[in-house]
Amino acid sequence: MASGEQVSLGVAGAREMVMQRFKSVRMAISTVSALALSACATMGQDGVTRAPIKEASTAAVPWEDPEVNGINRLPMRSSYFAYETLEAARAGDRSASDRFLLLNGDWAFNFAPNPSTRPVGFQDPSFDVSGWDRIAVPGNWELAGYGTPLYVNIEYVFEPDQPRTPKDDNPVGSYRRAFDLPPGFAGEDKQVILHFGAVSSAYYVWVNGELAGYSEDSKLPAEFDVTDLLREGRNEIAFEVYRYSDGSYLEDQDMWMLSGPERDIYLYARPDAHIADVEIGAGWTAAGSTGTLSTGFTVSSAAAGGSIDLRVRDGAREIFAERRTIGGNRDIAFAGTLPGIEPWSAENPRLYDLEAVLRGANGEVLEAIVRPIGFRTVEIRNKQLLVNGKPVTIRGVNRHEHDPETGRVVSRESMEEDIRLMKTLNVNAVRTSHYPNDPYLYELSDRYGLYVMDEANVESHEYFQIGMNENAAEEYELGRKPEWIHAHVERATRMVERDRNHPSIIMWSLGNEAGGGPAFIEAKAAVEAIDPTRPVIYRPAEAQRLPALTMAPYSDVFVPMYYKVDELIAYAEGPNQQPLIEVEYAHAMGNSLGNLHEYWDAIYKYPVLQGGFVWDWVDQTLNKTAPDGRVFQAYGGDFGPGPRPDWDNFLANGIIQADRTLNPHAAQLKHVYQPIAFALDGRQLNVTNRHDFRDLSGFDFAWKLEREGVRIADGTLSVPDIKAGETASLALPRDVSIGMGDGERVLTVEARARQGAILMVGQGDVVAFEQFVLSERSGLAAASGPAPSVTQSGETLSVATDGGAIAFDMATGTIASWVSGGEDLV
Repeated sequence: MASGEQVSLGVAGAREMVMQRFKSVRMAISTVSALALSACATMGQDGVTRAPIKEASTAAVPWEDPEVNGINRLPMRSSYFAYETLEAARAGDRSASDRFLLLNGDWAFNFAPNPSTRPVGFQDPSFDVSGWDRIAVPGNWELAGYGTPLYVNIEYVFEPDQPRTPKDDNPVGSYRRAFDLPPGFAGEDKQVILHFGAVSSAYYVWVNGELAGYSEDSKLPAEFDVTDLLREGRNEIAFEVYRYSDGSYLEDQDMWMLSGPERDIYLYARPDAHIADVEIGAGWTAAGSTGTLSTGFTVSSAAAGGSIDLRVRDGAREIFAERRTIGGNRDIAFAGTLPGIEPWSAENPRLYDLEAVLRGANGEVLEAIVRPIGFRTVEIRNKQLLVNGKPVTIRGVNRHEHDPETGRVVSRESMEEDIRLMKTLNVNAVRTSHYPNDPYLYELSDRYGLYVMDEANVESHEYFQIGMNENAAEEYELGRKPEWIHAHVERATRMVERDRNHPSIIMWSLGNEAGGGPAFIEAKAAVEAIDPTRPVIYRPAEAQRLPALTMAPYSDVFVPMYYKVDELIAYAEGPNQQPLIEVEYAHAMGNSLGNLHEYWDAIYKYPVLQGGFVWDWVDQTLNKTAPDGRVFQAYGGDFGPGPRPDWDNFLANGIIQADRTLNPHAAQLKHVYQPIAFALDGRQLNVTNRHDFRDLSGFDFAWKLEREGVRIADGTLSVPDIKAGETASLALPRDVSIGMGDGERVLTVEARARQGAILMVGQGDVVAFEQFVLSERSGLAAASGPAPSVTQSGETLSVATDGGAIAFDMATGTIASWVSGGEDLV
């Protein structure tokens, strides 16, 4: 809903539109979910229908049935934690809440090479697991010594035969632990929910020997109502993970194939009368700098007769407050217009606090939720992607979740370091390649300012590749097969339902390298029904072959991969229909990014070209210890052969190394992505502000003059507060002379951040710079003495002088030996 519509309708009309949207969204979700429900569906305590195990004609087990992706799994909800008091919610520490119990830690573990050898019945508390190994949760079991980390790029790691999985080589991990339920955690008028943040790839869950549920999708959470399965005091929880499932056919991403739980596992309690979900709409219009609030809550049936207090605060200042009584309708809507609101953008990530308190019929506090919100709009107009009514430039990277020690288990500290490095390197956008990330990454992006393309966990690259190579898309692409439609749609819609309240997300992606077909068209429609406020993108195969094709059925933005510069220009000058943003470009492997500036010369020239996401952010190497005790960065094949040929070091494509050390080409990325440009025109210095919103008041400017690398003069520059997109000309300082002189003279101009100007960038840090050669170096003195001798013997080429000799191995191009002044240097 556009913010302008709400302003013209007034508050009452806007609230009615919010209610109508809730109804249409529920209808869309119900239509999608119907594919997974059978006639014997069960009803939970909160009135939510859940899908039981489906007896499929094509599979004996749910992990080989693409139409069964969850059993007894609660509907996806947005990311938040409901506290017992408003004060606790404002503090925001769920670990201090009496309603939260973290289950991470040391678990009993059994590894079986295939399903037929797994310990059947281990979930029964009477089953003795005292002799089992212990393993850290979360954790990838391959990195704990069980099985082999595998890496291939396009192919699956096993021979594909969808939806079936390997019978002899499909490891199963069985986990169990006991825990004590704190007094008062469960009980009458309470529900207890078991949360699994992410598990690869499919898993069953039991509590005290009773089945709680089943789930697929390795990168989204699953929640199960375990209220009736718990008991006071000691309890047992168990889960069983299958490395490969039918879900693996949609998880053929270019990354390590690792297994097990990868995010937090915990229990949380809530009263029977509770908030089941919250949808926050926060738009913005330039007229009066007006924020438009359209926020809705879905509550449990037991909440009838109570009320919800909603407030929006700017620090200590309250800017919106309203209370609504809960009647028989489970959807409660709030709407309002807020003047004088600063909009959220990556350049100014302005956040406000939304506070919601659920009260009982007697006014008592039942739950409290506090969430940061940002007011902003996203739209496509005149073939440009606009944020808050202005075109934005995407200086992006693709980011995998990766740690050199823990694999796909990534700590909060690592995520914070990624954001800090991105801000330092002038990155303003991240694509969550190729799956939804840990919710904390979106919180950081909201807080510190990054545009996010959130991507569904969908990639079936090998089938897509075969279909394209054999010109047989209908035969091979999973998105064209009816039995796979539900899985595609559900992975996209569950992502949107979880992440929709984050202002940093400005685009939804339906997946990566999976071909085309009805599944993606239906997924796009389902996503738009849930969230009509953001563009939806996807790159089907035909996008690359037919760039002039209107991509509307699949994508609102034209998103090619690895277009060359001349192809970008041809698109910009041709009969284009959509803004172009490359979802992958400038493959950052080895000594790369040499022509990155040529891409950006074109992007700055043509408004329809709006940037792209470099492949990729971090080298996916893993630390491995050699027999001699040396730790090295391992890649595909270093842990032993897999069933398919590995791709060696093709996963080491990062701007940064796995330990977050900068690769050399990170400097090139930072320079090309810098939002301030300098050009020399005679004695005039032209300064261009390439920000999309902010002026240059947050920067200090300086210059230095060097002769043969030695500084001979320096000073500051008085640069006006140039507005976004504008250029100003300055006269060079008198100390700067241009022309021939005594040696090479180089002028360096820098823009440095002031305190707080860019969050996570320190005061005085260089954000942008340029160097200009004012006078050339005089020629080098001619060498004296005899000419060096060059000889070749077999595969060795030797160059000798009076002072020493150097030998090259011609087979490898490396230095074989180097002697100088009688000293062996190699």
